[in-house]
Amino acid sequence: MIRRAKPLASAAAAVALAVAALLTGCGIDPAGIQDTSVVEAGLPATITTIPEQHGLVVYFVNARGRLTPVVKPGPFDGDEATHAPETGAESGGADGAGSTGSTDERYTFPVNLVLHMLFRGPTQADRAAGLGTRLPADASNHSTELTFDDDKVSLVLGFPVKPLSETARQQIVCTISRHTAELMPKTVVLSGPGGRTEPDVCRAPAL
Repeated sequence: MIRRAKPLASAAAAVALAVAALLTGCGIDPAGIQDTSVVEAGLPATITTIPEQHGLVVYFVNARGRLTPVVKPGPFDGDEATHAPETGAESGGADGAGSTGSTDERYTFPVNLVLHMLFRGPTQADRAAGLGTRLPADASNHSTELTFDDDKVSLVLGFPVKPLSETARQQIVCTISRHTAELMPKTVVLSGPGGRTEPDVCRAPAL
């Protein structure tokens, strides 16, 4: 039975200092390249200091191929990157690409927002810190639909999910899980053209 999620609390406090010496100057794989290595968790990379009440967390990949949580500005910081994605055809052309559907936007807004940030990929500052992504370069151009069931979160994407690497899937799963953990521990199911994934959980630590 689908139910409304309670309003989510804001994400974690200011993120710890990055290991800049470890990441500076290290190259990363281009966005969209599949990674078949075992998912490893990396130390948090810091791009900026975000107030606790506004911070949102997305998972990128560091130069060593490890999942890395990154705190981003929240929706009230006046940053263009934090604005909610528009819904419907206006945000993605005639077919509605880029739109975001859900059971109730009042409750799913925080998760939709961080997914929008994740799919847009690392910013210039993120990449300068050695962060990359394993998600398709055009991920933000596709529609998404997010629903909450009693024990799982389901995300329908406009691009195939089965060809995604384990690391890419975990980027999505961990970003969702980070913002639904206060409701209850949930599994995440990803689906798209051509099939769906088995229910999965985040295997990377929080900040």
